[in-house]
Amino acid sequence: MLSRFKMTPLEISQALLRLDDKLSIDDLKAISKQLPSPEEVARMKDFQDISKLAKADQYLSAIMTIPRLPQRLECMIYRQKLELEIEEIRPDLKMVHDACKELRVSARFKLTLRAILTVGNALNGSSFRGGACGFRLEALVKMKETRTAKGTSECPTLLHYVARVLIRTDPSLTLFIDEMPSVESAARISFPTLQQNVQSLLTSLDKVKEEISLLKQIPHTLR
Repeated sequence: MLSRFKMTPLEISQALLRLDDKLSIDDLKAISKQLPSPEEVARMKDFQDISKLAKADQYLSAIMTIPRLPQRLECMIYRQKLELEIEEIRPDLKMVHDACKELRVSARFKLTLRAILTVGNALNGSSFRGGACGFRLEALVKMKETRTAKGTSECPTLLHYVARVLIRTDPSLTLFIDEMPSVESAARISFPTLQQNVQSLLTSLDKVKEEISLLKQIPHTLR
């Protein structure tokens, strides 16, 4: 592993202590896979002249005194990957943000939802579902699955019936999508995956904050 580094064991140790970006993500991952074991640490402590050891042992001796080395490596990897990962998810985040904003401010969409609520209350009449003040958005999907009483080819579902009502009262309402240019693209984004990616970044950030707090409790000379 040491052959990949153009640095001495001491320089590697100092780079880790300084959180130096001279060590790439691949370098940090390689180091994290070759950490000194407790047995190696105990064996190294018995040597007075480290310069007489083989280069691999000199390397282990140089990094074994770094406090919380595994956690430090994890934080350093996170720091270097952060901007790259943010840039990867930024377009999807912006698309979802824009779509949500468009949904909130679209006057036509609000009027369309109000018309759907009115139709639903009329259909439910005096039942416990009638007189509702609102409905869940999941109900919109069911409109195309709900058959009308006559079920003709011209008006087979509740969705078709509502469309007819909108066209009759205000045809412009059926064009509400024109006020939401980002919605179609946002609908193709996997929100669970996006949410998971964001949560992963936040979880790692919490670990970094925790590590910083713990390191502040260690004497400066040992960091």
